[in-house]
Amino acid sequence: MTQRLAMANGETLTYELTKKPIKNFNARIHGDGSVCVSAPKRASLADVERFLRDNWHKIQAQQARLQSQTQIVAPRDGETLRPRFEAALREVWQSIGDEALPYPKLRIRAMRSRWGSCCPQKASICLNSALGEVDEALLQYVLLHELAHFRHPNHSPAFWAYVAQCDSDYKAKRDALNGLSLTKQ
Repeated sequence: MTQRLAMANGETLTYELTKKPIKNFNARIHGDGSVCVSAPKRASLADVERFLRDNWHKIQAQQARLQSQTQIVAPRDGETLRPRFEAALREVWQSIGDEALPYPKLRIRAMRSRWGSCCPQKASICLNSALGEVDEALLQYVLLHELAHFRHPNHSPAFWAYVAQCDSDYKAKRDALNGLSLTKQ
């Protein structure tokens, strides 16, 4: 249910309210800046408004951060990207030089919130087709990240040490990807 809340500074906050069987309030800010609030079933509208007023600065900060991000649109047809992605995968896999890592099967699809994912048990990697819009170094970082999960299926210190061993500049690439925002076409 769409609601509007007049703030003390004269601004109006429009938000989507959903009541759920939960204990705490939760506000999510989507890529387009819209706000969705989840509230406990028994919460009154006054309770929701109090929560929003108490968290107004956080909501504004998140909306500003999302506005400053560069929007990347994930193309629908990932198969046109296959030759580039396959070549990058081959290059990264060979540069790692870890014979314990199987050569993975590559899938490409548009994703809303991830650059890539993997399934070590099936030796497969799935890349977001939006990576077709980024430079080669960022594509290779995502591939390295997913391949590292074949050895360390988590984000433990050992995982990051392995990534750092393979690419000493990975933090800058990770930060560059974090500065981008995905939009599914």
